[in-house]
Amino acid sequence: MHDPMTKSEWRKDYYQKNKEKIRATQAIYREKNRENLRVIRKERYSKDGQGERASTAKYRKNNLERVKDSKLKSSYGLTIGEYNKMLIDQNSVCAICGLPPKYGHRLHLDHCHSTNNIRGLLCDSCNNGLGRFADNIKFLENAIKYLKRYNK
Repeated sequence: MHDPMTKSEWRKDYYQKNKEKIRATQAIYREKNRENLRVIRKERYSKDGQGERASTAKYRKNNLERVKDSKLKSSYGLTIGEYNKMLIDQNSVCAICGLPPKYGHRLHLDHCHSTNNIRGLLCDSCNNGLGRFADNIKFLENAIKYLKRYNK
């Protein structure tokens, strides 16, 4: 069995394999959006003390759904519509504990780190728990045995 790639390793590998296609797509985008990019650059590098950080924060605040959609597409190849369908199919609750997300958070898209296959939507606690156990079934089975032994 091979070691799973981290997200950054996977992105680097993908970029190396698709470098020319990505560059061509970026060139077309820059050509089509020349004026918008000029305005964005002007804002980003302004000398008002805010610069890039303020520009990025302002864009994210004004384009929440676009930002979420872009992150889902780039990280998992999933659209916001597909995410929302998964959310409806899961009745808007975590696939493990069955509870809705707390504090106004969204459910996390859980995926296998070795295959990048999407498994379901999880709350913060369950997502962190799986991550802390490194998706290792044996560790989780041992944790269950441990809890059963001391929860009598």
